[in-house]
Amino acid sequence: MRTLSALILSIALIACEQGSMRPPEVLAREPFTAVLCDLQLVEARINHELVVEPIGTIPSDRYAEEVFARNGVTKEEFRTSLAYYGARHEEMTAIYEDVITELTRRKDRSPTAVDPQP
Repeated sequence: MRTLSALILSIALIACEQGSMRPPEVLAREPFTAVLCDLQLVEARINHELVVEPIGTIPSDRYAEEVFARNGVTKEEFRTSLAYYGARHEEMTAIYEDVITELTRRKDRSPTAVDPQP
């Protein structure tokens, strides 16, 4: 009986472990976070350009393709990864916290950053 219980426990642990493994076609968290950071900057750029240019003249698809190329990923890899992490709410929340932290760090290091102290 003890052996059977140990076997069942081992199988359960292995199953849980395999269920939490990231599939190989999904980007690891760090490169996925880097792409998200860059895409957030692209979105900000597009929003800024929309103030002065008609929507049809902004090459938003090209901007996104440049982000993917710079990070060495394809659009399909990004979409697959977005679906994977999006189905894991806690992990996606943590990733977006990392994105916010990284973008804040970049802003603070920017030579055009405004000093909050007068």
